[in-house]
Amino acid sequence: MVLLDEMRDLVAPGAFELETPCYVFDPTRVARDYTELKEALGTGLVVSLKANPVLDLLARCGHQFTDGIEIASLGELNLTVGRAAVPRFVTTPAMTSNLAASAIACRSTLVADSLPQLEMILKIAMARRAGVRLALRVNAACLPGTQLPPGARDHFGMAPADVTAALDRVRQADLRIEGLHTFAGSNTFLSCHRQIASGMAALAEQISGHPAAQLSFINLGGGIPADWRNAGIDWPSYRTQLAHLFGSISLLHEAGRAVFTACGRFVVRILGVKQIEGRQYAVCDGGMAHNFLLAQTESLMKRTIAPRVLAADPQTHPTATIRPTVVVGNSCNRADVLGHVQGQPVEEGSLLIFEGCGAYHTYSPNGFLNLKSPRLYVAS
Repeated sequence: MVLLDEMRDLVAPGAFELETPCYVFDPTRVARDYTELKEALGTGLVVSLKANPVLDLLARCGHQFTDGIEIASLGELNLTVGRAAVPRFVTTPAMTSNLAASAIACRSTLVADSLPQLEMILKIAMARRAGVRLALRVNAACLPGTQLPPGARDHFGMAPADVTAALDRVRQADLRIEGLHTFAGSNTFLSCHRQIASGMAALAEQISGHPAAQLSFINLGGGIPADWRNAGIDWPSYRTQLAHLFGSISLLHEAGRAVFTACGRFVVRILGVKQIEGRQYAVCDGGMAHNFLLAQTESLMKRTIAPRVLAADPQTHPTATIRPTVVVGNSCNRADVLGHVQGQPVEEGSLLIFEGCGAYHTYSPNGFLNLKSPRLYVAS
């Protein structure tokens, strides 16, 4: 068990004392998954910072994201300044003038989500007499020839008619559009990636004669699942399709879960074990207030999550009776159920290690009950 061996190294006598609840992130896994996914896609790969904005992890990995980082807020932009010397793509329907001005100053590519947003960006750029790298975000469900599932319909990006109007306005400002971007939503790659590619190719062809359309890249979005290696995706066929549709134009995809999920572990310590009407519960020092996704409160069908158990003293043999155990958190909420342990003894002081917690897991209502925030460690 590589994972347990690594954790034993962290908590071994005389080693660094691991304070729980906590997350442990491994930058080598980020590098591996980024490199292998980029190879599978056969395109450039932009990393979505929102999936894991941990500063120390960015400091260790940021230089590897050579195709760029996607940014959706001023806070995220500030995290990257001086720490990631790679291209930045700023895209959000809620872009403020402060974010736009800062992005222009950082020489980021601003991806306009609407005509009013484009007008705001142009006004700031002209007032500052600054150059600006511009791209347009296109609503995925509006792409020519696509029939995406209802879940892919949303408020992001422009309709094709607005794309044409945006090109006209940019030409008036004596600027150019350098790229197109679309995104059908989280976990939509399996059902939408081929339609998205065809639709973006058709749109690029439609606007190719416009003087302001000087495309240097097309971002086909992402929604790639965390377990993309085992998702049954025909990568060679997809790469062939992209080469046929786009020729030599530079293509990008973006990823968050697919790059970060495997790098993270959430670790809690058992505070006590008790039985109620034949069921055994392990009460832990961390829970949904620190890792909201584990509790799966938004899921109609909850999947069973089984953490690894590391004894309080790995050198001794656990004396606890092996019984099925429900793992609960410390938030005083009956929905605060993190997982279940089967076939392993649990006892006070043991660590429970939840794998696959590297993407979006750190966003939690940890102000509830004024519980302390989880510690964040980067270790490889």
